[in-house]
Amino acid sequence: MKCRFRLGQWGALGDSDPNFQMRNLWLGFLWSPDGHLVGAFNCALSGVDFQLDFNVTLAMQTENEKNDAAARNRWYKMLNWKVHVEKIERHFRAVCEQAKKEAFFENLYVSRNDEHRQIQLFAGSHPIGSSEVTRDAFGREISHKLHSEHGAALVLSQSPLGDVAVILYPYSSEKLSRIQPHIIWATFSDPTKITDAVLKSATRDFSCYMRVSSALFSESLLDRIRIQYLEFRSKKHTGGGGIAKLVFSHWSWVFLGAVGSVASIYSLWK
Repeated sequence: MKCRFRLGQWGALGDSDPNFQMRNLWLGFLWSPDGHLVGAFNCALSGVDFQLDFNVTLAMQTENEKNDAAARNRWYKMLNWKVHVEKIERHFRAVCEQAKKEAFFENLYVSRNDEHRQIQLFAGSHPIGSSEVTRDAFGREISHKLHSEHGAALVLSQSPLGDVAVILYPYSSEKLSRIQPHIIWATFSDPTKITDAVLKSATRDFSCYMRVSSALFSESLLDRIRIQYLEFRSKKHTGGGGIAKLVFSHWSWVFLGAVGSVASIYSLWK
C-alpha cells in the first residue's frame, strides 16, 4: 500500500529545560490513499536534517533500482554472447568450406576463445615471392629467408561491459604493411545486433581488405576506395574525442591488443 508522508511540528511549551525551546520535535504521519492515518512517529532531529535524510533515502533507493537494472542488462548481454557466438561460428565455418570449394587463394580458419569472449575468421600465411639473402664478408651466402605475409583476420570480441566490436586486420609482411594497423568495422551495444546481414557484410569487407593489403594483388579502384572509407570511418573510434571517444571507451584498447596478438599468432601457425 502506498502512503503519503507528512511532517508536523510538535510544540515544546512548558518544558523546564531552557535549551528545549531551541529544539524542534517533529512528528511524522503516514497517510493511506483514502485519507486514513496508518502510522506516526517522532524524532529528535531538526526538520531540515530530517527532510534531507528522507530525500537522500529515497534517492538512494532509486539509484539502487537503476544499478540493479544495469546489472541485469549486462548479465543479459553476457548471456546473449554465449548464444550468438554459436551462430557466428557456424557462419565462419561455412565461409571456410566455401573457400575450399571455390579454390580461394588462401585457406581460411576459425578460432574461438570463450575465456576471452573472442572469435575470429583468419587467413593462413604464405610467401609473397621475394626473399632476403644474407652474406658474409667474403660474399658467401649464409642465410636465405623467404618473405611471407600473415595476420589477416576478422575478429569479433565482447568487452566486459557487454558491447561487441568487429575488427578487421590486414595482411602484413617484411616488405609491405599498412599505416593503419586495423579497422574497427563496427561496435554494437548487444550481441543480438550481430545479425546474418552484419556477418555477411563484415565478411565481404574482410575479403576486400585481404585483397587490398596483400602483396599478391594489385587492387581495383573500387576496392581501394572502399577500404579507405572504412579506415576513415574507423578513426571515430580511435582518435579525436567527444561522443565517439566516450562510446568506444578504454576497454577497447585492452581487447584490441589481445586480439591483434591472437590473430598474428594463429596466422603464423598455419
